[in-house]
Amino acid sequence: MRNTCHSKDARALRQEKSLSVECKRIASPLLFCLLMVLSALSCSESNGPEKYIVTTQALSGASWPLFIGVEGGYFDKYGLDVDLRFGRHPAGIAGVSSGDVLTINIGLDTGLAAASKGKRLVMVGSPVNVGTFVLMGTKETQDVKELADKRIAIGRVGDPPYHYTLALFKHLGIRTDNIKWIPSGGAPTRMVTMINGAADAALLTAPTYYKLIEEGYPVLVNMSDYPEVIIAQAYMFHRDMLENKPDVVENFMKAVIDATHRFYTDKPFAMEAMRQHTNVKDDVTLSQVYDDYFAIEQLERIPYIRQDAIESVVERNSERLPELKDMDFSDMLFSSVLDKLAEEGFFEEIYGPDIKKELKEAQAAAAR
Repeated sequence: MRNTCHSKDARALRQEKSLSVECKRIASPLLFCLLMVLSALSCSESNGPEKYIVTTQALSGASWPLFIGVEGGYFDKYGLDVDLRFGRHPAGIAGVSSGDVLTINIGLDTGLAAASKGKRLVMVGSPVNVGTFVLMGTKETQDVKELADKRIAIGRVGDPPYHYTLALFKHLGIRTDNIKWIPSGGAPTRMVTMINGAADAALLTAPTYYKLIEEGYPVLVNMSDYPEVIIAQAYMFHRDMLENKPDVVENFMKAVIDATHRFYTDKPFAMEAMRQHTNVKDDVTLSQVYDDYFAIEQLERIPYIRQDAIESVVERNSERLPELKDMDFSDMLFSSVLDKLAEEGFFEEIYGPDIKKELKEAQAAAAR
């Protein structure tokens, strides 16, 4: 992914050598040195920041640090030229696994399941730990407990909405044995699937469900009312990147942390960043989405993957993935990247000294 001036072809090297000899013959030593300095500067400028692909599965507020990272120049600030792309599960995991993609922000349930299948995939940091999903029902459905044997629209079996719905129902004591899962794609198409009568409920993100509420569809559950049902995401990387280019991962995390600070301090810019990367264009809706995320402080200022999030994933997936119970996750969770930033005072540099208490609490709650 990185181009350097050390990769010059043989012809270029011969030309440079010839220029060097000629300069030595006809120019003063001072002029010769000046030419060499200018050549080095030109080479450096031609490289620019390192180019990397970053993938997101969520064109929603959970990806706000990525949106702001691009639009606010934070990736550039830390030496990364990021091409942000949208990709549905499992395209992002495949890209990271192959080395074509630097990272993906992915649901922790999906991420742990993927990382457990070998040693290639690891996780660093968690942008969110609270869900803003809302379970919407048809107008004929008035109580979430009515869904025990009904049809529920999801992206696909194994994706985040599927895992989150399972977690919610388990918490509420609703059996899922007889539920029929309807693969429907992203939040807008899940909504359409339900409206058209092909599903009885759908787990949706803002702002997709705003229109449904206006039209009289019932909110069966707002997951922000159940913080004990932890809905976490994580940034997934290839292990080789952590072992061979840790500075790249560190700079990525610096950029998203810096961008998260911008989210909390600059609402107009955060709204514009989302406008540029999603289909949400009008100010009223953008403002409402921002206010919803800001009110529950959904984006993590200190983005450690939490131990209780790991435990929640293992517990709610114990029947489907029993091997998770006995797994040592310490080898796939690189909290050391954030520990290093904390030791260097990066969080205080971004947020000021008042962040110390929150930092201490986040480190104590981190999975290691």
